[in-house]
Amino acid sequence: MNGWTMGGWIWIMPLVSAFAGWLLGKLFLFCLFRPCQPIKILGLRIQGFIPRRQERLAGRIGTLASQQTNILKEGLSSIDHAAGREALLPFLESHIDDFLRHRLPKAMPVISMFVGDKTINSLKEIFMKEMEELFPQVMERYLEDLQHRFNIGEMVRQRIAAIPPARLESHAYQVMGAGFRSISLLTAAAGFLIGLLYLTLIFIANS
Repeated sequence: MNGWTMGGWIWIMPLVSAFAGWLLGKLFLFCLFRPCQPIKILGLRIQGFIPRRQERLAGRIGTLASQQTNILKEGLSSIDHAAGREALLPFLESHIDDFLRHRLPKAMPVISMFVGDKTINSLKEIFMKEMEELFPQVMERYLEDLQHRFNIGEMVRQRIAAIPPARLESHAYQVMGAGFRSISLLTAAAGFLIGLLYLTLIFIANS
């Protein structure tokens, strides 16, 4: 009986070790998200790794998002380049022309008696030159005001911190399902290799 035990059970040691590794991988994934709400066992507070640190994680991501708003500022500042101005100024010019030729005379009919095409063209040229110089400053001021009004980092932090842990787990498995399965397979493979190593050492010791 002892001979069968030594000869039989030792041979399945790699499979047992692989199964143990697979269970450890599953336990690791389970402990990432479960339990969602903290529970106390023997005075110890137990909660999933991610739910327990969700607030801290949300703060880090919010800080990162706040830092990345500089990219938006750089993008808007590129409107100051010649290509950006050439794309936007015709739109502004058409509105200024419509204002001088139609809206202004309707609002102040007396002016239309003294303002002709030559004067309108001169005024439009002055306005366009002023707009070309002011436009980058206006955009920069607008972005600064937008950043003061809306704290992007804080908004991101609040949104992430408010996600229910169960929904967070569901999204994580949707995105990382293949990666999570790979973890279980890797831990099983590692367990199998450890079992083979253990079996090899036993044969070396008994040889």
